[in-house]
Amino acid sequence: MVRIGAIAVGAAALLALTSCMQTKHAVGVQQVDSLVGRVERVHLDAELGRERIQDAVAEVRAIVRHEFTGDAMEAYEYFVDAIERSEAQVRALRKHLVPMQETAAEVYEAWTADLESFTSPTLRARSEERRNLAGERYAAVLLALQPALEGLDAYNRILRDHALFLSYDLNASAVGELEPELELLRENAEVLDQRIDTLLRAASEFVRATAPLGQVHLTGESVDRR
Repeated sequence: MVRIGAIAVGAAALLALTSCMQTKHAVGVQQVDSLVGRVERVHLDAELGRERIQDAVAEVRAIVRHEFTGDAMEAYEYFVDAIERSEAQVRALRKHLVPMQETAAEVYEAWTADLESFTSPTLRARSEERRNLAGERYAAVLLALQPALEGLDAYNRILRDHALFLSYDLNASAVGELEPELELLRENAEVLDQRIDTLLRAASEFVRATAPLGQVHLTGESVDRR
């Protein structure tokens, strides 16, 4: 009777330990999934940020090149609305920065601490290597995000300048003077595109290499999954 009771107690303890380990491991998967989700949102909002810029540029081009139908005041209002949507999109992108950093800190601090729990030196070394690779991919996202935000802000300020210029001078002669500015908008757009492309590539690579099985939704080329 005593022996059976001891076995029962041991089994219960083992079950509790196993349950604790499963919960701990599940938390790790959930943390990584949360970080992947935040990077996916950065990817999405960066794409939308570029689209909103393009919308605003299309509106000012329509005014300068007389491609709109209707009155000039209405076309100007469309332009200002497009700038406001672009600025709002940049704010949405910027809101991801701090939560992404906080989630990343949780993931990599927990991962580092859990390396000590391995009994297999081989798996410990492999997990540490993969942690370092994942950290490098995340760092690339973080490094690319700030220049993209700065570029979007700068471009929106240029568009605001165009809106201010037209606000007091919405006539044929003034509009004609903006024609050379369209080339500058195009050149600045090329620089901005490079920054956003860098961010999108970094985010895509991180997600594709880090996301739990079956949860990759981004498009693009395959990446090294080491």
